[in-house]
Amino acid sequence: MRTRSFHQTAAAIAALAGLTFTMAGCGADGDDPKPLPPISSSSTASTPTTSPSPTTQAWESKFTRKQRVEYDEALQRWESYEQRSEPIFAKGKVTPAAEALFKDYFIVWQNQLNTLRFYEQVGDKVVGLPTVIWSRPSKVTAFKGGMNVKIQQCIDPSTVKVKHAAGAQVQEKNVGPYIRKISLSKTDAKPYRVSELFDVTSGKKVKPCDR
Repeated sequence: MRTRSFHQTAAAIAALAGLTFTMAGCGADGDDPKPLPPISSSSTASTPTTSPSPTTQAWESKFTRKQRVEYDEALQRWESYEQRSEPIFAKGKVTPAAEALFKDYFIVWQNQLNTLRFYEQVGDKVVGLPTVIWSRPSKVTAFKGGMNVKIQQCIDPSTVKVKHAAGAQVQEKNVGPYIRKISLSKTDAKPYRVSELFDVTSGKKVKPCDR
């Protein structure tokens, strides 16, 4: 996912079409990414903070110790990707290192590369990460030769901004904290990688957080 404030022009909408919060698991190489919704231009970028999920003991009791270990491993991979990709999107330049990062963390990595390439073309930069209010697993399952972990997070996107090439800022309405869904899979040969990512850019209605 991470969401942003942007111009109501065709160029700016195109510039935001696909950011890193696209549906990572759908489409082939070259699929058009989805546009981001607007948020307030008064938002300030910051490093995300993770808080315990509500009724932590309640959700933990629904999973075995092994499943909780797998969840922690998958979550750490996702958090690692967010931290490592933020400076890449903040610079807005396609590099071999950026491509290598996407290949390491995404099954359909081409979507992320196409997003970054588009940002480079229009000269826009995405700065900051959403604040993670809470995170918890929704499903942890094994398959032959691997594991799949589905994660739900309540995120506040107001800590992310888009710096437009033109330097202008337009006031837009805010997008409040909502549920982001991430699916990660690992195999005997590969660590956890993102297979699906559903947030406000996925084309589906998102659910507000249940604080």
